[in-house]
Amino acid sequence: MAYFHLKQSTRHLTSTAGLMLIGQCLLLTEMERLDLRLPKRGKITLSGLVKCYVALLTLGKSDFEAIEAFRQDAFLREALGLPWVPGSVWLRQQLEAHAAVIRDSTDDWSVRLLCRSGVPVTTDDGYVCLDFDTFVMDNSGTRKECVGRTYQAR
Repeated sequence: MAYFHLKQSTRHLTSTAGLMLIGQCLLLTEMERLDLRLPKRGKITLSGLVKCYVALLTLGKSDFEAIEAFRQDAFLREALGLPWVPGSVWLRQQLEAHAAVIRDSTDDWSVRLLCRSGVPVTTDDGYVCLDFDTFVMDNSGTRKECVGRTYQAR
């Protein structure tokens, strides 16, 4: 898999350019350990299928059909270190068939990514604060379930 070097450019970046950073992060997770547990079936490993779906999620696409737009995309293949991009049916079938094994590995991937990326993590009594970016919505005139106030500067 190619290692990308970042430098400032005056060129127009596309919405998929961030996949090179996703590929680098996925390298740190050693997701390929998953392939030791399950043999390769077809042209792509199970870790390769997971990488494809992670790429879709980072692009804001959660349905399996979205992978069809990237079947011939050489940049996605190179950024994720894949020999081939699967079709939507194969992607869905294989991820559903091996969901339990994948789910068991996700915590390890997250920990490995944080440890190897050098991100400073500070604990408080063994807990780590997780921050989410939110935006404020005025729902005062609605009667929706579970809608409450959020932090807001006044």
